[in-house]
Amino acid sequence: KVLNMLEGLKSTGNLQAVHGVAIAKVVASPDDKQIAAGKTHNLTSSDELAFLVSVENQGNMSEKEVPVEITLLSADQTEPQKVTMTIPEVKPKETVTVTVKGLNPTTYGEVATLKVVAGPVKDEKFTDNNTIEANVIFTL
Repeated sequence: KVLNMLEGLKSTGNLQAVHGVAIAKVVASPDDKQIAAGKTHNLTSSDELAFLVSVENQGNMSEKEVPVEITLLSADQTEPQKVTMTIPEVKPKETVTVTVKGLNPTTYGEVATLKVVAGPVKDEKFTDNNTIEANVIFTL
């Protein structure tokens, strides 16, 4: 995918608009624990639960109104909890961190799926780095 993009850029000969955002990192608060894709993380059950999502603009155009959506679903829920925040603007090569609150810890000891999605932005071609999915277990 990336090679095709690079070939496309070379063939135009002039600077082409490249749009793309990526999740740089996700940190669970108040534990201050970085969430790694595909891993299982124990998090303290807290009414202060928040996720700090750092979104990097990897393109060469400013991106406006970039959505950041967090979904939390445990086995005993039928509907996932979902919170969406919007980053007003991310300039090229800049990383902006948004704090997402409003999710409640799931049942103690239950494995829940945490999914964080940034973007995609208009005309984004490579979206593999827009999502982080991991398991979380809330403990006392």
